[in-house]
Amino acid sequence: MATVADAAPNLFARINQELRARSVWIVGAALLVAVPWMFVTTSKVGEWHECYLPAARLMRDGQSIAAHSSNFTYPPAMALFTIPMTFESLAISRFVWSLVNVTAVFALFVSCWRLIGGPSLAKLPKTWSAVFLIALLLSARWIVSPLQHLQFDAVIAGVLALGCLAVACGRDLLGGALVGLAASMKVTPMLFLPYLVWRGRWKAAAGLIFVAVGVNFLPDLLYPQASGGSYCVDWYRKYLATTLGGTTGSWHTAVHLNQSLAGFFNRMAGIWTTGSTQDLSIVKFDDATQSVVKLLNYGAAALLLGITLTVGRRPFRGPSDAADRSSIEGRRDSTDPLWVVEFGMLACLMILLSPMSGKAHYVVLLLPTMVTVRRAVERPTFGTRLTIGILLVTGLLCCKEFLGPKLGDETLIWGLPTLYPLALLLALWSLHAHIRRDAATRSQHGEPSALLKAAPFARRAA
Repeated sequence: MATVADAAPNLFARINQELRARSVWIVGAALLVAVPWMFVTTSKVGEWHECYLPAARLMRDGQSIAAHSSNFTYPPAMALFTIPMTFESLAISRFVWSLVNVTAVFALFVSCWRLIGGPSLAKLPKTWSAVFLIALLLSARWIVSPLQHLQFDAVIAGVLALGCLAVACGRDLLGGALVGLAASMKVTPMLFLPYLVWRGRWKAAAGLIFVAVGVNFLPDLLYPQASGGSYCVDWYRKYLATTLGGTTGSWHTAVHLNQSLAGFFNRMAGIWTTGSTQDLSIVKFDDATQSVVKLLNYGAAALLLGITLTVGRRPFRGPSDAADRSSIEGRRDSTDPLWVVEFGMLACLMILLSPMSGKAHYVVLLLPTMVTVRRAVERPTFGTRLTIGILLVTGLLCCKEFLGPKLGDETLIWGLPTLYPLALLLALWSLHAHIRRDAATRSQHGEPSALLKAAPFARRAA
């Protein structure tokens, strides 16, 4: 007859098994408690209070955002989505917004984990445990940043990741619509439009442009301006057109916070002009200097895009041959690994080519970080280890919490965080070429499921 002493170890083992099996939901529940508490109790005044809520109230009352708000530089869709949270009580508004952000972070992680072929978190093998922990370590700062500043970036990243997953699984119209929804809130996901056309995903491209444009004209129907103007046209004239024609790298914030290529070249020109790293936001460039900054920025952007296109090749077709695609398990939720690599490339280019990229925007880099970490863990080489080291230094160790405010600002001025997406992009170029080369070699030897075997992050067999 079993004694209490005999039953206790079995009971603890069963409890441990149940906890591991429900680890995702436990983490999700912890986020649902911790993040709302942080949003409601924080004394930090973020963009939610200074930017989104005032713009949403203006739209709700039928007033022009461009005429009355200098802080809101985003497409009108962002104000439209904020209107349901324009409560009189700021605490309630923050609480509802926190729930939206928790949902977005959860969607972002699950989508990226599925895209890289991640198994159930209940019983992770050692290799996958390393992938999970290292990716989380490298990305935690980027995930926390938009939450700290009460911004939209986690929501945009979550919707974008869901769209990537849908496209990779062959649900083109849904995927394009989701990417378009992300692009309706911030322009940089529009980079997916030429990519989807290049890959011959016409339905996805059509869904993207229809949703991105349509949602931004929706406020004109739901909350028409008393003056008869258009929110979208006002935004284009006041912000987008002036940005395209203005000084490269200048934005409505301190220039050292801009970690895009444009911001980097702007700061380097400011340091060259003044011989100092102080007060770079107020440096005025002459026409010749502005032309040099634009030439450097557009030249670097063209170089990155050119290399990416050269690596991807094959216009108006998917990234893999038809024979390769048919070998990937034949399941609707199975993803061609090259799609995942190319989505990661686009995420990096979104950060680098944007007119302005702050740390909060880096949350979109979770997917390329996971892909790169998985390759480094499963196929460790000097190059992959070096990449992880660079990501660690330019990401986690660049935080002011580690370095202090003064040294932290210096890392921003010299563009150390800009190296993070650059390092990821280089790693993904290499990985893309490796997968294609390995798949071609296996195919020549008549091995089945060439791409699936060659890929270091293909979907697991059921």
